[in-house]
Amino acid sequence: MLLQVVGTAAEATGAVLLLCAVGIIAANYPRAKTGNDHGLVSRPVLATISHITTTLFLPCLTATSLGRSLSYSLLSGVWPLLLFSLAYVAIAAPLALLCCYAFRVSRGFANAFLVAASFQNVISMPLIVMDTLCAQGALQGEVDCFHRASTFTFILQITKSLMFWSVGYHLLSSDATAREGASLREEARLVMKNMLKPPMIGSYVGLLVGLTPPLQDAFFGKGAPLKFVTSAADTFAHAVVCLMMFILSVSLGKSIDVDEGVRRVKAWMQRVKMLACARRGAGNGASASDDEPLVLVERSTDADVDVAITATVTDDQIPAIDNEPQQHAAWSPPTRDVVALVVTRMIIVSGATFTATAFLVGHVFSGNDLNLLALTLLVVCVMPTANTVIVASATCRDRVRNTETLARALVFEYLLFIFTLIAFVSIALSLWY
Repeated sequence: MLLQVVGTAAEATGAVLLLCAVGIIAANYPRAKTGNDHGLVSRPVLATISHITTTLFLPCLTATSLGRSLSYSLLSGVWPLLLFSLAYVAIAAPLALLCCYAFRVSRGFANAFLVAASFQNVISMPLIVMDTLCAQGALQGEVDCFHRASTFTFILQITKSLMFWSVGYHLLSSDATAREGASLREEARLVMKNMLKPPMIGSYVGLLVGLTPPLQDAFFGKGAPLKFVTSAADTFAHAVVCLMMFILSVSLGKSIDVDEGVRRVKAWMQRVKMLACARRGAGNGASASDDEPLVLVERSTDADVDVAITATVTDDQIPAIDNEPQQHAAWSPPTRDVVALVVTRMIIVSGATFTATAFLVGHVFSGNDLNLLALTLLVVCVMPTANTVIVASATCRDRVRNTETLARALVFEYLLFIFTLIAFVSIALSLWY
């Protein structure tokens, strides 16, 4: 079973990396003749795509998902799941705040750090993992395993969505400095304003339709007279995953300085060339003394002049290129922010919420659903940051750097996800199966 889990995590990570490679190319090529905003998709265009996604496509997804799957009979047995989303954030947010200070996260990234560490992927990745687990021998006794597990995740998403698009989006669209001068009343007004964002309206519509049987039959029932409405909404909803991954990958591409990468590669190639020339001269018994400088001439890539680079090369020392220091400097943003977010989300917060859930779930739930429900909740605990966080951040045109830092961190989260998922799923299966 563990091999299947490893394969699932590796497949998901491989898909993310492949999509990111496409996004990096689209974000940097073709090179712009003027300015530094290269690629097929400029930063203003990326912000526009993100705005369209959250305004049109995402509300269609939330409305159709909730309207189709929600019912009173479903909520009657597992309604405490609505509170578990609150518990996740209640545990994750204070830990993220402590880590924010401990890792000395840059001030401008602090709000995005808190949101990204507190809101994990609740739908797509848990469903992929549960689909694999439900096919294994240990869960063969669970009737309609995957359908029940997906229902649990959709109920979790109700409260999580309400919290994210109210408080979470407010934090993403503001910075710590601006919030210090705002009154409590002003903060509350902004949060209430976010409650009327299009994704929230989609959630309200989905709740209304799902909890009103006549409306649910009219939109989703057999021979529903308003089926054409849901068909149109489903068409838009199917585009959400693709658009989210595109926004993530292009944001990552924008965070990578291709010119700087090329410059560093050329610098290291030059070092190797200088060292090889020095050793070749020593092997041929060159008459020049060891202290005599070796002069290499290279045409500059930035000007039409020849630049002489002079350095003394010995067998135990490689000279610095372009005034690059010999010793590694201390971490600086956004590298420190990326590492801090990956460690906080994937290890610290995941471990804390996993432990708390494993302790509480047996005291809150009972009955035939207990084992599968516990496994689903524990799997949700260890997921990477939700893609929605990056999409929402990308709609804020003055938070471009934060969006690119979040995208870079999420890629590393998926790389670490392969190993953390194995460890946590092994513990979860040993506890409940």
